[in-house]
Amino acid sequence: MRGLLGAAVSDFSVLYKLLISLPIVVLSLVYHAWLDSLFVVLVTGVMLIAELLNTAIEALCDLVESRYDRRVRHIKDVAAAAAWIAILLWIVVLVVAGTNLVRHFMAS
Repeated sequence: MRGLLGAAVSDFSVLYKLLISLPIVVLSLVYHAWLDSLFVVLVTGVMLIAELLNTAIEALCDLVESRYDRRVRHIKDVAAAAAWIAILLWIVVLVVAGTNLVRHFMAS
């Protein structure tokens, strides 16, 4: 938990993603959209794992090699690509869940 809290405090990209996911999960639970809630929680978890691993890999690379090295650049690019894929999945699920919430709200 200390690592997640530290990441949320020191890395705005982690914090804002948590802040975007939270209301969608809460509203999905309020409107009994259990499956949407589950998907948002799961994909947010996957996105956070990818972001945290990317951050850790970048920090480790910087610690090991402070000068520019094309191999280190490649490692960082691969880690960033994994985080990017997780973020795309997160966005897709949030858009679908948000759309479902709007439809539910409009039908009420």
